[in-house]
Amino acid sequence: MNLEKRCAEIGREFDFFLHQGSCDGENEQFYDVWITADDIDRIPHKLIDFTLKHFGKSHIRDVLGDTEQELYNQLILDDSTESIVTNKPVFFIDKDFNAYPNHTTPSPLWCLGNLKIQAASVCSAKVIIRIIYFINTAER
Repeated sequence: MNLEKRCAEIGREFDFFLHQGSCDGENEQFYDVWITADDIDRIPHKLIDFTLKHFGKSHIRDVLGDTEQELYNQLILDDSTESIVTNKPVFFIDKDFNAYPNHTTPSPLWCLGNLKIQAASVCSAKVIIRIIYFINTAER
């Protein structure tokens, strides 16, 4: 396909990267074609080189991360805790641009609004209102 040459002819650089994907939403249907540790040796070197350049990494495992088994082996032995308390709001935005507070499940009950329809400030205001409601309810 000569994509590098064709991009250069129009004054652009060809850019390519591969990644693992995530396990939420529509990506669940791709579980059976995810890149596994066994697949890494079968990825063409040129595609790995493009991917490393794109992400600014030196090894493909730095891009793909650890396997679930490797993560499990690390975490099962780790009894430390991590504080996720922050003084800044954190939101989960789904593929349809619905915004949810990041401390709940993305369900209609918790939907703060849609960023294509409402401003982010409206969604932020809804978080503050809900926090005040829950604080007042807890104090009773």
